[in-house]
Amino acid sequence: MTAPFSILSLAFLAGVALGLATDAMGWYGLAVALVALAGSAAILRGGRSRRAMGVLVPLVFALGLVHGEGGDPRLDEIALLDGQAVMLTGVVVADPLDAGAGEDIRVVVEQVGVGSERAEFRGEVRLRTEPGVRFSYGDRVRGVVTLRALRLGSQGSPFEVYLAERGISATGTLREAELLARGQGNQLRAWLSEARATIDRGLARALDEPLAGLAQGIVTGKRDGLDRELRLDLNTAGVSHLVVISGSNVSLIAAMVVAVLGWMIGRRRAIFAALVIVAVYTVFVGADAPVVRAAIMATTMLGAASLGRRTSATAAIAIAGALMVAVQPNVLSDLSFQLSFAATAGIALIATPARERLAPRLGLNGPATSGAQRIAGIVLETSVVTAAAIAATTPLLALHFGELSLVALPVNLLVTPIFTWIFVGSFLTGIVGAAVPGLADEFGLLVAWLPLSWFVEVAEVGAGLPFAASKIDGFRVVHALILFGALGGLAFQLQRPGRPRDPESGTPAWREAEAPAAAAAFGVLAALSIVIWSAVFDPGRDTFDLHVLDVGQGDSMVARAPNGSTVLIDGGPDGHRLLSELTEALPRGQRRIDIVVATHPQFDHVAGLFTVFERFEVGSLLVSPANGETELGVRLAALAVASGTPVVVAEAGMRIDLGAGVILDVLGPLEGLPRSGAANPNNTAVVLRARHGGVAFLLAADLEAEAEILLARQGWELQSAVLKVAHHGSSTSTTDLLLRQVRPSLAVISAGARNTFGHPTDEVLARLSGVQVLRTDLDGTIILRSDGEVVRFSRER
Repeated sequence: MTAPFSILSLAFLAGVALGLATDAMGWYGLAVALVALAGSAAILRGGRSRRAMGVLVPLVFALGLVHGEGGDPRLDEIALLDGQAVMLTGVVVADPLDAGAGEDIRVVVEQVGVGSERAEFRGEVRLRTEPGVRFSYGDRVRGVVTLRALRLGSQGSPFEVYLAERGISATGTLREAELLARGQGNQLRAWLSEARATIDRGLARALDEPLAGLAQGIVTGKRDGLDRELRLDLNTAGVSHLVVISGSNVSLIAAMVVAVLGWMIGRRRAIFAALVIVAVYTVFVGADAPVVRAAIMATTMLGAASLGRRTSATAAIAIAGALMVAVQPNVLSDLSFQLSFAATAGIALIATPARERLAPRLGLNGPATSGAQRIAGIVLETSVVTAAAIAATTPLLALHFGELSLVALPVNLLVTPIFTWIFVGSFLTGIVGAAVPGLADEFGLLVAWLPLSWFVEVAEVGAGLPFAASKIDGFRVVHALILFGALGGLAFQLQRPGRPRDPESGTPAWREAEAPAAAAAFGVLAALSIVIWSAVFDPGRDTFDLHVLDVGQGDSMVARAPNGSTVLIDGGPDGHRLLSELTEALPRGQRRIDIVVATHPQFDHVAGLFTVFERFEVGSLLVSPANGETELGVRLAALAVASGTPVVVAEAGMRIDLGAGVILDVLGPLEGLPRSGAANPNNTAVVLRARHGGVAFLLAADLEAEAEILLARQGWELQSAVLKVAHHGSSTSTTDLLLRQVRPSLAVISAGARNTFGHPTDEVLARLSGVQVLRTDLDGTIILRSDGEVVRFSRER
């Protein structure tokens, strides 16, 4: 009876997936026709039940298709105030997140004032407070905000889509903030919020960093206290899922409880205990939508296991997924849902039957009669659960992040068996630290310090190994489907009854392993090896990429050679915006920028660079000779030196070899002009010409007419396929003489949307007639890609 429900649920999920992934209106006919054709074939070949399924499957698929097509996130009416400065009143509805100097708060809007008028608006917004301003869950606040509605579709970033899927419609900075009242939220959530904060404070008292931040992430889901370097190591080692409250995290907690307690109090009792723990844990960490969805999946897995029938697990997981998608279609595209679905399916469909097959061969098929048997049983179960969860989630992680941890399995196997100890010990330490501060150090040392230290040590050692993590630019959807197909084959074989071993045969036990299951396991390993390692060694990209970042009214570019050498040229006026753009431009987990170039010490070019030295290891800082003449330039150089980064003063004629056939020629500061910025700092700027094979890029910084004419007469080879137009398209730059020397086919202008300077000017655009022009104010971030022969480009919008 469970198979039809599984098939119908999977058909619905497939329809929703297609509806979300395509413009469904154009696909209805083809998709429904194909599925109807398959259904018709089933009708012709089967009995009554098959004929019924032949009708229902295409119908359910079509319903899913329609449901998915309308499942994109929607913005509430507060988004209508995009770009307006308003007096906003609302209530904080989530725990604030530390954002450095200020914090990020999620606010349900109650009232908006524009001038003397007041109106009620519906919607939720995410606001950044000013430095030193702190709020709590349930506070009613008021302040001045210039709202920015989230951009969705092709114009929006993945982070904006992420916010929209969680019900947020706009963002902004809260200024002149005042607290109007406390205790305006749900009282239970307020109590839980205070309880989490209390335990966080207890952990901070009892443990040193980074152990305190690690314990806070594990116990309360606090995301902003984890040491940055440790966070990177956890990602590289493939164990970050144990720290943040995610889909795979909750499923793994449930499985670990069963694994540890099952061999002590019996599997049925352990499942009941896990159900209680998952429910309490979900409520305690705030019951946010991703956690609730993960709890549903974990509960489904546990419920299916309690029934004792393998087929029930498949149906329960498929039905639970279909019901959640029916309520909220776009949850299907949420990574947290995908991970919880995959982890739960892997644990239920691979780990459970694998344990059942392996236990008899290890003499663990009966009740444990000794401590050694209990320990062996726990090790067996945690091992198969960990391996199954990692195998099931690896294709998704590789697909979404383009990176694969090659040490995830051994690191998880060294940490996961003691995860229950880590969690319980940290939780108790937080309580003692809050209730009895005088005992916090001693109790934390006894209960939590050792397992947390082991976790950190294993993660750091694992992350430090060669090939601990590798970029897999060649990994595509087809690779993920191959791996999931192999895992599905293994799960199918494991669901089949095993062949009992004949003790009289004299054949070793390992030779009598079920051939189909063994072949399927070998197939999975072969697929993993071939697909993953081919993707690892697939260069993925042999191009020179130049990202012209949309940082507003300023300049910033990231150049990456085929070998990964990275140069950041200027940082724009806003460090937070720069970091957001760098997140998109650089590979996930990249911690180093080889060269940072500060073309000249003006705010719109170098203000954002200060945050770079806080977040990245920088090989060297290249500056203009005028850098030491401004306070901004002096502070930037001092920060570089304090960070251990050498500061190099640019000279015309320098040549920088980035490797892989990419050369940077330094053409300015120009000889023949004052090297002091007192007269005109723009003309002291560092000018670069990047060469990759037969393609060149001239990056003219903020040069003005006088310097451009001198540059054209210096004798340098200036002809370039791409010209980064000087000074944001100001009329004082981009002279006809320079254009005749460069002869660009593509011109890129970095300017802020609706800037007050009128950049780029009509005069400059007229001079560029006949040249294709790209502009960050209209096109967003622009990516230029050279294969050494031609340049191709893509734009954000």
